Amino acid sequence: MRIANLFTDIAGRLALGDRREAPPVTLGGAASPSNVEGAAENGSPPAEGLDRFDVADITPRRLAEILEQLRQLGVLAAGDYAELAMIRVDLDLSGIDPDEAVNLIDFYGERIARLRGEIETSRSDADRAAAEQRLATAHERLHWVSKLAVVQSSPDAVGLSALA
Repeated sequence: MRIANLFTDIAGRLALGDRREAPPVTLGGAASPSNVEGAAENGSPPAEGLDRFDVADITPRRLAEILEQLRQLGVLAAGDYAELAMIRVDLDLSGIDPDEAVNLIDFYGERIARLRGEIETSRSDADRAAAEQRLATAHERLHWVSKLAVVQSSPDAVGLSALA
């Protein structure tokens, strides 16, 4: 499957404050066009309810619901679901209430900036290596958030063109 390099675009927009529309991207997963088309033919849209979320204003509880819905639609493979579920863990560990709205792009943008500062001020190689690993993880999570933003902007494409 093809995954557009959306992270680079999102990271550039974080640095420059640019709010251009994101390019297409694919979510990993096991959805088959026939399953998704069959759901659409039955009158139930494949991404029903997915138009009611915004990664820039979402609660951890709603995020968990969206992820479960995507998993049930077959859009997320088990490994992808597990990776995305770690976003909820990050929110919980940060002390964010399950019903408190959060901007996931800002959340990870701020985390990335903080971790870059930790790397610059690290006094030992071990501290630097640990901060670099946390930074890489934060970048991966921001990448997943950007994919969810594409689902948010085009919920009808989930499982079809989004998985091309």
